[in-house]
Amino acid sequence: MHLLMCTNFELSGVFLIMKDSNRYYVRATRTRMDADGVLEKEIILWADILNGIKTFVAKSADVTLLPPIPKLAAKIEFGAGESFEGCGKVVWERRRGRQRRNDVPIVNLHHGKNAPIEENPWHVSLTINLPTTEPLFDICGGTLVSKRVIVTAAHCMFNHTGSQYETEWLEITLGMYQIGETTENGCQFVQAASVAIHPDYDNDRKDWQHDLALIILKENSIHLSDRVKPACLWNSDYDFDKIAGQDGKVSGFGLTANYSQATILQKAFLRIASHNECFFSNKNFFSKYLRPTQNFCAGFPHNGTNVCAGDSGGGLLIANANGNSISDKRFYLRGVVSFGSSRIEKINNVKQRVCDTNQFSLFVDITNYIAWIVQNSPDISRRR
Repeated sequence: MHLLMCTNFELSGVFLIMKDSNRYYVRATRTRMDADGVLEKEIILWADILNGIKTFVAKSADVTLLPPIPKLAAKIEFGAGESFEGCGKVVWERRRGRQRRNDVPIVNLHHGKNAPIEENPWHVSLTINLPTTEPLFDICGGTLVSKRVIVTAAHCMFNHTGSQYETEWLEITLGMYQIGETTENGCQFVQAASVAIHPDYDNDRKDWQHDLALIILKENSIHLSDRVKPACLWNSDYDFDKIAGQDGKVSGFGLTANYSQATILQKAFLRIASHNECFFSNKNFFSKYLRPTQNFCAGFPHNGTNVCAGDSGGGLLIANANGNSISDKRFYLRGVVSFGSSRIEKINNVKQRVCDTNQFSLFVDITNYIAWIVQNSPDISRRR
């Protein structure tokens, strides 16, 4: 990086201001004027502030720095856009010539709505069954991406003390539309063979970088159906700017607008925010946790439409542009629900810390990890 800049024309003032896209930036500070008789014109030297920008930010009370955007990972190509045969397609069942509809009232997952049966066949519900008398409790969601692989968040595999759950404690439900459904309703209850935590994830650090895990299912433990079907791994351009501003689809059994757990699978479409918009929406928070290429932001902070506790690990999917009907589209996994900021809320006259749905939430950017997913998946292979 250059320490000095110079100009050979007279400028007044002590700061060099540059304009870019109708915005003005301080780029350098004036150091001295040098006329040694050799040069015909006066040379003005400027100290480039980029050289010491980190020190400047560290000593400033209200200035933060957006993390640099690293080079994109090498793109993994899948033949015919399919990371797994038949992935990402929804069978929209019709009965008597009409689309199947829910006959239950709408309940919000923070301004989401009930997800029609079979519209999210890749959604997975994760539950912990401790070897004690304690009851089952739901912890997270996940996304089925093949017959044996579920993508979820790494922090979902640890309890509040930092200990990793034993693999045999995981109870995995696929195809569940309503809490309490059984195999007669089309649900499938399966067991994990192993869990792979991303090697760069450090649960003790509590910064949730590389917040990704894979649950590997036992062989022949599921059968694909209209209710149980994998989503596709991302197969389009990895450039994040290409999806900023688009809506991504999320689903889950997380807390609703009244901070009670949803009993019916909820869905919502969240707008994907650019890194700049995300960063400046809450600089104190996102300067610590936003890591371009590792994660990104999504949500509708102005109306509270967002993910919440219990939705972690679930997928954010983007449909391709083919056709107007949902049955013509193919859904690709682009993000994994990671975490967001919190606030104090009084619930039943008791103050509790809850998710702040009026802020953007962070999602693991799957494009940075597709090579790792393929490498650790027994039934996903790179195809050209």
